[in-house]
Formats: sequence, C-alpha cells, structure tokens
Amino acid sequence: MKKVRFVHFEIAKYGGIVEEIEQRLQAFKDLGWDADIIRLTYKKSESEKYYNEKVKELESGEYFKDLKSDSQRAGMEKAVSSGYWKNPYYGWVLPPYKNLIPVFHDNALKYWNEAVKDVDLIFWSFMPTKTSSAEGFEDWWKYFDLPEKTQQVFIVHDGYFDQRSAWVTALKDKITFLECVHLAGFNSCDNIGIPRRNSVIPRRFPNLMFERLKSDREIDVFSAHIFKSMKKMDDIIRAIPHFSKRVKNHKTIIGGADIEYNYMTSETKTKPCYIADTKRDPDLFSGLEGKRIWDNALQYGMDYRGLLAEKAMIEFYQNSKFYIDASWSKHYAQYESTHINSTTIDAAINGCYPVLRDYRGLSKNVSYKQDFFFDNIKAVFIPWDATPKQFSDMLADAYHNIDDEQYYFDTQHNFEMFYKKADSLQITLEILKTLDGDYDELYLGEDSDNVILQTYDVMENFFKIKLPIQWQK
Repeated sequence: MKKVRFVHFEIAKYGGIVEEIEQRLQAFKDLGWDADIIRLTYKKSESEKYYNEKVKELESGEYFKDLKSDSQRAGMEKAVSSGYWKNPYYGWVLPPYKNLIPVFHDNALKYWNEAVKDVDLIFWSFMPTKTSSAEGFEDWWKYFDLPEKTQQVFIVHDGYFDQRSAWVTALKDKITFLECVHLAGFNSCDNIGIPRRNSVIPRRFPNLMFERLKSDREIDVFSAHIFKSMKKMDDIIRAIPHFSKRVKNHKTIIGGADIEYNYMTSETKTKPCYIADTKRDPDLFSGLEGKRIWDNALQYGMDYRGLLAEKAMIEFYQNSKFYIDASWSKHYAQYESTHINSTTIDAAINGCYPVLRDYRGLSKNVSYKQDFFFDNIKAVFIPWDATPKQFSDMLADAYHNIDDEQYYFDTQHNFEMFYKKADSLQITLEILKTLDGDYDELYLGEDSDNVILQTYDVMENFFKIKLPIQWQK
C-alpha cells in the first residue's frame, strides 16, 4: 500500500485549510492509500500524557463544559477522514512524536525520518518563516532532504506566496511542483521558478446538489470565517442595520472568531475603525454614530454563533438563502477578479447562493487575463468599495428578486461547475498523473529579483542556512 503524508510546520488560524487537508486525505484513502497528517511544532517537547488527557476530555464531553462559543477552542469536532479531533483555529489534536514532532527536540530528525521512511508522497502546506518561534531553527531544510523515491508537492494557499514564502525557491531541487488552490496564489507564483499547477480547493462532491427551495430556507443570510482583516467581516456587520430596513425580521447568522472579532467586541480596546461613523457609512442611521458596529448589528438583528465546527457549517449552508464571502484584498486584486474560498464551494454543494466581491478597479497593477470563476459563477457581486447601504441594497435586491426557479437554476449551475473543477478525487487523480511524468498542466515562472533578495535574507541572514543548499540525499 502506498503512503502519503500531509505535513506542515506549525501555524495558527488554519481556517479552511483544515477541511481542505481532510478532503485531500480522504481522496487518497478512497484510492487505497495509507494517508495521515504530521505537524512539525516549534515546541521543544510534547507530552503523551497531555495528549491522552485532552482526547479523554473531548471524548467524554468534559472539554465542552462552560466553553464560550467565541473561544478559539470552540468548533472542535472529530474528523471523519483523519479520525483526529480538530477545529478551524488550532488545527488537529495529534499524538506526539509520530504525528506531532517537536523540531527543537534533540531527537526531532530521528522522529521525522522514522515517520516518513517508507512514505511515497508528501504534501507540504507551510514552512518556517521569519518569526521568533522559528529563530535558531537552522536545520529545517533537512526535513525536505528526502530520497528521490519520496515525491514532494507544496500546496499554495496564499496569494502572497511570492512574498511570505519566497524562500521556497531554495527547495526547488526537492519540490516537484506547487499545487496552487486559487488564482491569486497561482499567478503570484509566476515570480517563483518552480513548476506549478492551476488548481482549486478540493471537495468531495455528492452526485446531486443538496436541494432546498429558497423559500424553504429559514436563514436569510449566513457568513462564517476566521476574523482576519482580509475577510472584511466588518463590511457585512456595517451593512446589517441597512439590510434590516429592506428585509423585515431577517434572520442573519454570523460565525467565526479571532483577533478582529476581539477588536470589534472589546469593551476597552475596540479599534477606531470598528466604531460607527459617517466616513465609512455615509448613510448611517441617526443615533448609531459613535457606537460599536458590532452592537449596532446586534440591535438590528444579527445572530452571532461563535466559532463553528464543520458539521454546524454544513447545516447552516443547507438552511440559508445566501452565503457571504466579503473578502477583498488589493494584493489579490492584481491576480483575480474575485476570490473563491472553500466556504463558497461548500455553499455550492449545499445549494446555497453565494455573495462575493468584485475586485475590478481595486488594483491598477493587474497581471492576469481572465478569471474563470468570476466569469462563470452565478453570484451576487458586491463591489469592493460599496458603502454599507449599497452592500445591503444589492443583497436585499437579490433577496427580493431571485425567485425559487431562478434560485434553483443558478445554484444548480454553480454545483455542476464546481463538480467539474473541485472534485477532490478528480484533482487527486490529476496530481498523480502529473507526478507520473505528465507535465502538460504545469507552468513555470522565474524567480523575480524580490524573490531572490528575500530568499537570501531569510535563509542566510535569519536562518544561517548557506545557499545553495547542499542536499545529502
């Protein structure tokens, strides 16, 4: 039986990457592979006792007692595919030394080489960056120094990959190709001299879309993300009071947590940008100025549910009329007209109508020719610079004007489009075909001057790793 391992150096705020890896892992299992997850943590040691106690708490339900819904520990559930407990913030709860390797432990490389000694394929998601937690980690490159029989693919989740991970180019002798899961990541990698594939976030698709008429969906609007700045959850929250004027007694569910949520809701440390004013909301209702936008949204009908597990997310997709991804980024706008997150694909699987952002005009440095999903998806597109009232009006217009027939036609179209592009089993078969030597789908960029400079700075100045790397295997 062939073996594949999904490996990453430790990060926080995993978001949709957790479910992406679960979906990829399941596809390999469906093909008869031995598939598992390994995290390389910056801790010096790990306790098997602590792991066993944590699993016991989770299995018994003790973990969930008095747990606040907005805690970063919330949303924990046992994964069907990997079998590990997971949540969208911290990732997986993994057994130490086999699946969770402390890289500063004296025997770290021994544990690593034992874990991958007979592995055929590794999918990497992250590598060490210029952070305090990774300082002094001078031998991290050795984790990539594996025999040729172990093929290695690096998954690109980030549209800033050529800036935040430029030094991947130092590993080009060991990385077969980059698997880019969205257009921003793919186009940004034109600045990196490693072959890459233009892919999409994989999902397991049922044969048929989950069908429920728009009129039978009790929730009007749903949106849930890790509250990072790019997600622009504040754009949704500012729009809710205006939406309430157009859609009476609306039911709007918001989920998620993280630092921007904390800044929105803090009694003492609310960011000024999260205080309602007429600069950001020219149509602000009388009496709301100077209050937190979070409190205003609650006053006008927002229902906050905290950090959600995947099972709860699916239930909300299936019972919501519209799912909003309000993300926009000037950097991403160089490379795509809209951004497709995993949540949009999940919404499509469950027959929920997507609300996305239109990036056009946001960046003057546009370096792409077409955006397949922007051109083909049936969605409500909100301009990136829409005011809160404009945002709410476009959403309300869709709410009132899209009837059950149009709703079904559009959501079925989206399902079929993603079925062809995002099915995890098909994507996995395409990857294996490429690894077998069919390079027709690969594109090759060239290291930009900035990538070369960053690589030298991070590898030689920060990590003290002399370039080019002298591989031993």
